[in-house]
Amino acid sequence: MSKTYVSIITINYNNVLELKNTFESVFSQNYQDFEYIVIDGGSTDGSKALIEQYSDQIDYWVSEPDMGIYDAMNKGIAKGSGDYLYFLNSGDTFYNAEVLDHITKLLDSKKTDIIYGNVNDVNEETGASAIRPKTNLDKIELFHKMVCHQALFCHRRLFQDNLFKIKYKIKADFEWLLHAFSRYTPKVLNTDFIIANYLLGGLSEVQYDTYSRKEIPLIRNTYFSEKEQKALRRFVFNPKITQAPFGNVIKKGFKQYFRLIYPNLS
Repeated sequence: MSKTYVSIITINYNNVLELKNTFESVFSQNYQDFEYIVIDGGSTDGSKALIEQYSDQIDYWVSEPDMGIYDAMNKGIAKGSGDYLYFLNSGDTFYNAEVLDHITKLLDSKKTDIIYGNVNDVNEETGASAIRPKTNLDKIELFHKMVCHQALFCHRRLFQDNLFKIKYKIKADFEWLLHAFSRYTPKVLNTDFIIANYLLGGLSEVQYDTYSRKEIPLIRNTYFSEKEQKALRRFVFNPKITQAPFGNVIKKGFKQYFRLIYPNLS
């Protein structure tokens, strides 16, 4: 059985020290039959020289100005030729050397559009880390919380006419995933395998109050009606319900009910 071809995309801007960590993580994988793409935003801190140093291990790279992180990610999508795309941003690393070997075996044996697992959150300042609690990946759960894209391997069919919208500065990946679920009803494979170390303190952390609090309501209003939002807040994600005895069972029942009366949530 032939291996599934995966395109790994790394974006970077003036982050040379962390970029080196990402490179070492990628190039130390036991499984090496992947395509590696690096999109640099015209860095001036030595990142370009580092990329050139590793260029014999990179299938495609460019260093030029862009319109932000999601424009850079779209450039990577345009150059990727793998069946599945995976984004490992500068500073983030694979959890261990076995990740790609484990994931590609699952992708080969399972017909799925998205495979997702866990991420290990790493504090950039202290180095402390903790495995992020994970929920099921479906449209209802996405209303409440975005899944870290470093935990996702996505089939390229989900990117057909569905690139990241660069008008969003922080939450374009949230919008992209909701669009994918609304348009393509992807098959999802849930694994508890830890995929990546996610470095906390990046753009989405620093500028959360500036952009995220504005962008999340706009995106939710695009994909969920007012009635759906009120119902989800009142019954599915109400702390009084979820924290009650058998709260998870009650939540599951409400989710099943709302899928019946609101087909958009299926």
